[in-house]
Amino acid sequence: KKKDATTAIFQGLLGLYIGGAFAGIGGANFSACPLNKNIPLWMLAFGVSLSILSVVYALLVIVLLTVSCGRGIDSDSIRDTLRKFTPTYILVSVLTSLAIIILIFLGIWYVVGVIWIILPIGRLSSNPVSENYCRPWFYWFCFYKLAISLLIVFVFIVSRISSFILSSMLPVVTRS
Repeated sequence: KKKDATTAIFQGLLGLYIGGAFAGIGGANFSACPLNKNIPLWMLAFGVSLSILSVVYALLVIVLLTVSCGRGIDSDSIRDTLRKFTPTYILVSVLTSLAIIILIFLGIWYVVGVIWIILPIGRLSSNPVSENYCRPWFYWFCFYKLAISLLIVFVFIVSRISSFILSSMLPVVTRS
């Protein structure tokens, strides 16, 4: 569908823009955080990964929409096409594998972010000559970006689990 393709392109470009902004902020602040010199690196790598993931996602949706010939991503034409070893199958496999690798990296990178950003919060200093200094707006931007992202992931996981539980209980409720 044209609307789905437009949405995928918009989401890809938005993710590319947001990821680019994170990468730019991280890159521009490499010397701004003696507290932990890895915090700018964390932001830079997160932004680059998010940008790549956004492009991969948009490409994957567009390929799947093209294969389905406008019948929707859940159509039988996609399942039939992807059961055969074709260039489309290879492209979808490569894009899906790349997305999975990036998502695993981002999951590990979040844990690293907690260690690098949240744990040293008690030592944070606003004195620029201190070894525990980190440019305040930059530190708090990274801190809240990490905290909000973790909250979003938590809400997503809880909603998926509760949806699964409710959907598995639904047939039991309707039989009674």
